[in-house]
Amino acid sequence: MLQKQRLYENMEAGTLVFMTINVTGREGNVDLAHFLENHGFTFPVLADEGTHVYDVYGCRGVPTTILITREGDVAQTFGDKATLPEIMQEVARIL
Repeated sequence: MLQKQRLYENMEAGTLVFMTINVTGREGNVDLAHFLENHGFTFPVLADEGTHVYDVYGCRGVPTTILITREGDVAQTFGDKATLPEIMQEVARIL
């Protein structure tokens, strides 16, 4: 998640929207606010109610990265083995 924090800190405002979703149905009783503060994460995090969003997007692992176009279409989905350079290469293609 440190790489995601660095990406978030270095993004040009207005270029991309960056957010993460905490899958409460997979994480158990984690104090999300405490976890984020303890690790210095400042990117926005939404809480999935159970696994609703996780299931809608067909996620198969955590983390899953989903790139969504301005039109709201899913451009690409990356599983938990994807590297940040692979994801950024696709971001550059989409932009």
